[in-house]
Amino acid sequence: MRKRVAFGFIVLGALCLLWTSLACAGLNLACEPPVIRKDIMPGEVLTFPVSVINTGDVACDVTAEVEDLRLSPTGANIYVPPDEKDPWGASGFLTVSPGAFTLQPGERKDVTVRIRAPR
Repeated sequence: MRKRVAFGFIVLGALCLLWTSLACAGLNLACEPPVIRKDIMPGEVLTFPVSVINTGDVACDVTAEVEDLRLSPTGANIYVPPDEKDPWGASGFLTVSPGAFTLQPGERKDVTVRIRAPR
């Protein structure tokens, strides 16, 4: 049976996290598509592109990281530190490539997301 897996991509957000090393006025990043839904079988590998766009007026360095979240008893997202492995987390089977790049104002860059579903 195929299982539905939803991956949200939110720039500077919590799921597929794109962090910048530059914090100043005029910095504005977008991600297309913002949400991706894929069906995946245990052990299957999927790859797909996600575009990161610098809609601001300054250049920025972007580092793509996959970070795990867990839900609190009240339903809030709780960040899982990298040194604390979460058996239900995505960091063990989801990668983003390239992992770092610079975007000039108005520039768009496709990154490749690769998911290797656990068996």
